[in-house]
Amino acid sequence: MMIFDSMSNASLYYGIHPGIAKALRLLQEKPTAALEPGKYEIDGSRMFVLVQQYESRPLQAGVWEAHHRYFDVQYVTQGTELMGVAPIERMEISTAYDAATDFALYAGNGSFFELAAGYFTILAPQDVHMACIAVKDPLPVKKLVVKVALEYGE
Repeated sequence: MMIFDSMSNASLYYGIHPGIAKALRLLQEKPTAALEPGKYEIDGSRMFVLVQQYESRPLQAGVWEAHHRYFDVQYVTQGTELMGVAPIERMEISTAYDAATDFALYAGNGSFFELAAGYFTILAPQDVHMACIAVKDPLPVKKLVVKVALEYGE
């Protein structure tokens, strides 16, 4: 289901899922770019924001990951990174899923696109992804990742 677009087009995706609509509205309406790195609860464990600030890293340092319980809405507010994505059925599990962290690692190959400031991606559980990769040289990136529980709004 992976979606990649400019935040100026976010309203086109409100109908996908009630939690995704809320996450996109939050990213559009709130002064989120000023938030300090950390975790911010929006609706308990059903929706929260991880504000991340880091230097992008070389491709060989990247990891393929996926989650079972959450959508990721990743929005870059500063910098540019490469984001990799692949269908889960084309990847091999390298570290088994851990329900406590909602995290599994994978091995394989995927496609990459530039996720620049002002752009977002929506990743579903079937979207194995690799984030934080340098386009060329490592550069500072600030990104907000809204974790939206699949059952949000039910």
